[in-house]
Amino acid sequence: MKKTLIRLGVFAAIFITLFVVLKKMGVDYSGIDIVRIKESVTAYGVWAPLVYILFFQIRPFILFPATGATLLAGVIWGWEGLIYIMVAYVVCATWQFFIARYIAPEMVENIVGKKAERVEKYIEKNSLISVVIIRLVPNIAWDVQNIIIGLTKIKYWKYILGTIIGMLPGSIALVYFGDSFVSVLSNPQHWWKMAVALVLLVGVYFLVNNLIKEKI
Repeated sequence: MKKTLIRLGVFAAIFITLFVVLKKMGVDYSGIDIVRIKESVTAYGVWAPLVYILFFQIRPFILFPATGATLLAGVIWGWEGLIYIMVAYVVCATWQFFIARYIAPEMVENIVGKKAERVEKYIEKNSLISVVIIRLVPNIAWDVQNIIIGLTKIKYWKYILGTIIGMLPGSIALVYFGDSFVSVLSNPQHWWKMAVALVLLVGVYFLVNNLIKEKI
């Protein structure tokens, strides 16, 4: 809990400091044409979300974090991006799960080591709830979670349902943060939206860590 709050605090402090410093240096945030950037992406029409979802799948290979991709969805589409990020999460969770279970289980087990044994025992206690908790508590990287859980005996539908339930609260907070970021860049007087977004992020993690007594 303390580590999570510290990380969020550091992130918020860095972001706010950078924002203020650049503002003092004369950077005109309103001059950044976010609308044009968004239009250039959405100009692809129905293909834009598909390109984004595809990007999310290749993201692990270029070491682009899932959190950053979630923020990106909020920046580009606002609340509509929540739909696309959840689809992207499900697709990514699916292929990584099946690779670990059926294609390269031995290789995956050698990579993750003892951490896989701990998660497997945890999953066996209460499979669906365990997946929800693993998703809610970000103690293990998203992609690592997927391949580790793929080594367990959990049923696929429980894995996906638990993933959707567990990823939704954090995704809502991150998408709102991304949407607020665009609003502040377009109009610095909307700084309060960013403040609300930060409070929401902290609140989500604070609530989750207090509700969940058992940690991996």
